[in-house]
Amino acid sequence: MAEAARKRLADQVLRSRPWKRATARAQEYLDGGRDLGALLRRVNARVESAPIVGDALADTRTLVRLLRAYAAGRYRDVAIEDLLLILSGFVYLVSPLDLIPDVVAGVGLLDDVAVLGFVLRSLPDVIGRFRAWEERQGPAEGIEVDATAGDAQG
Repeated sequence: MAEAARKRLADQVLRSRPWKRATARAQEYLDGGRDLGALLRRVNARVESAPIVGDALADTRTLVRLLRAYAAGRYRDVAIEDLLLILSGFVYLVSPLDLIPDVVAGVGLLDDVAVLGFVLRSLPDVIGRFRAWEERQGPAEGIEVDATAGDAQG
């Protein structure tokens, strides 16, 4: 998909009702009302089955680790607005009912990939800071998130 087409699709998605629903649900994760661990497990499964490769795959996995570390209270160098964007993108990614339903063969994942690309392009500094923190602290891979760890008010 050409860059201009990808940008148009991302713009359309970000104005859509499914994106607004994803953002509202993301806020519920930030407020601790939803099981963040379950969402991150669904994101991991989706990432493994979607056409996400290279830097986008590595960056997505980094954001999953960032959310785990944040929920566990180990990492706090991230703005709430950035957490909301990450969570909104992840909720959208795992939702089968979005702008282009995932069951539409051949094109159902286009909007998901466009949204994920938008999120990743919006957060290079966040990703870089977290990777630098991981290098100093050790990877956040082993951090498990349960239903009570999703309180991200800090």
